[in-house]
Amino acid sequence: MQGLGYADTTLLENKVIVIQQPVAHDGFLEDMAIDKIDSCPLYSDDDDDFEQSSLTVPIPSHNKGFKLLLKMGWKQGTGLGIGGSGRLEPVPIGNKGDTLGLGKAEQMQLLHSASTSRHKISTTEKIATETEQAKLEREAKVLKMELIKEEIKTAQSAFYCALCDKQYTKISEYETHLSSYDHNHRKRFKEMQELSKRSGLLGQRKTNKEDKESIREQREVNRLQQAMMHRAESNPLKPIPCVDMDANQPCDSKNNIILDSNQHQDTEPVQNQSKKPIAFGFGSKKPVGSIKFSLNKK
Repeated sequence: MQGLGYADTTLLENKVIVIQQPVAHDGFLEDMAIDKIDSCPLYSDDDDDFEQSSLTVPIPSHNKGFKLLLKMGWKQGTGLGIGGSGRLEPVPIGNKGDTLGLGKAEQMQLLHSASTSRHKISTTEKIATETEQAKLEREAKVLKMELIKEEIKTAQSAFYCALCDKQYTKISEYETHLSSYDHNHRKRFKEMQELSKRSGLLGQRKTNKEDKESIREQREVNRLQQAMMHRAESNPLKPIPCVDMDANQPCDSKNNIILDSNQHQDTEPVQNQSKKPIAFGFGSKKPVGSIKFSLNKK
């Protein structure tokens, strides 16, 4: 295979690139194999110097570690430590998937076994199997807890802010809330709404009162006009007297004829008389002139 090579094909962005690389000769491969054998010495079962360590076989007496322990005062067959309380058997090593140590794993195992060894009784099962005395004690305890809750709720009701709808359990928290910006802002806003609502109601009442007064006055004027027109149509030869709306009495006028219901005067023919335009006025606030109806002579 000397002088030959092989093709290495690589797919890059949908393009095939062919790279020619030389092939190593057989002598180079043999040299690499020899170096690997020399770097990793192999032991056979027949070699006396080689001993396979094991957890089940104790350290032999010719071991250097064994001799060192004897010099330090250790006696064969006893455990390590001052009192020789160390364990004699080696710690077995198995497949551990967790990160707990030996002591923590043993503790967790004991806790789990103790917690799962007996069935946890539910509240329903406990009530179903309890005695009459236990039932009375349980009901008394529940009643006592309810009374305590009611007393606490009554005592804490003084720390309730109805404006902000917040409940506090301590007087210090409640006082801090009363001096806070949020509480005072809500308080000012509510006062402004009440003032605006009150002023709006007063203005509306005043407007309604003025409207009713105006309607009443207009109705009175219409009634008087209809009465006078009906009187003029029923007795055309008799002049219509001047009526003062304020005093409800006949009024005097230089250019008008004053007539009373009991007084009769001679009148000219109707053809020589002309009706004066009707002038009337009525006000709710200020006094106005009287409404006058008369016939002027020419």
